[in-house]
Amino acid sequence: MLKPSYQLITIFAILCLYTGLVTGFAQAPEVFTLKDFDLRGPVQQCIVITDYGREEYSFDKKGRLVKAITRYSDSDYDVTYYKLRDTILVEQRDEVYRDNEFDEQTSMAHFYSRDTTQGLRITEKIFSYNKEFREQNEYEFDLQRRLSRIITADQEGVDETVLSYEKSGGGQTVLYTLNDNLQKTTRTYKRPTAKGDTVKVVYTKEYQDSIPRQAKEEIYNLKGRKLIENQLSFRRSDSSLVPVSKTIYQYGDQGLLAAVITQKNGTEKKVSYIYQLDGSSHHNWIKEIITPANSYTSRKITYYKAPPATVKN
Repeated sequence: MLKPSYQLITIFAILCLYTGLVTGFAQAPEVFTLKDFDLRGPVQQCIVITDYGREEYSFDKKGRLVKAITRYSDSDYDVTYYKLRDTILVEQRDEVYRDNEFDEQTSMAHFYSRDTTQGLRITEKIFSYNKEFREQNEYEFDLQRRLSRIITADQEGVDETVLSYEKSGGGQTVLYTLNDNLQKTTRTYKRPTAKGDTVKVVYTKEYQDSIPRQAKEEIYNLKGRKLIENQLSFRRSDSSLVPVSKTIYQYGDQGLLAAVITQKNGTEKKVSYIYQLDGSSHHNWIKEIITPANSYTSRKITYYKAPPATVKN
């Protein structure tokens, strides 16, 4: 992620744990790590103070998220637990508490199972805590461990999402089809810049009734930091995609986001980010100030203690 998204963790899109999967439209289960929250080093817990309450994230010693709490007040909060087996997510529980009472109807349990007899297939079954079946998802992968198909079944019926991969011009295009209707295409490729370095370009086009309705071009450096995002919309008069806005991302010391510049309708808006670091060798920030709004986010970070050094005789 470009920046940590401090909001209810259970509404995050479930990303992919397996190498080579594209993110964005249809995704397989993933384990969140310290990197997703812009954290470095042996972090045990990170508490984030927000304008609506606070977030509490707990990580294991391998840097994987195992528990997340969103506190709106002392009596209203949500808790998500992630149960791992080796590197695999096997269970996720989303528990909702209101007025200090546990809500069985809105609390959900996700169970994951793997079948490797013919390739890889992951099955996700979702139940409410009052034992009502809500949904089942089957994620199928090709021989390169790329997500190729998702079959979703719930009380309203069955939907099938198919991902097709095409190589051309040194890049790769992924076509996302929902029930035989094209929904999205994503083309990823690398290109040189005028400065002599290389960037990665991700061009995503979304469709409605087989007609493009909007597109997005994202440009990243080879470290994975987003540099530019161009938004385009469909113009019916000549059936073309036209630029809507351009966003430029700038970075400072320690690779932290320093500024976001948005250009739209002939105007330019700049938002700057100022950080206070925690003084550790890991250079994690504990306060982020956003100007010109002068809003801020604070973090309290706890690290795992290093094991005592072994004394040699």
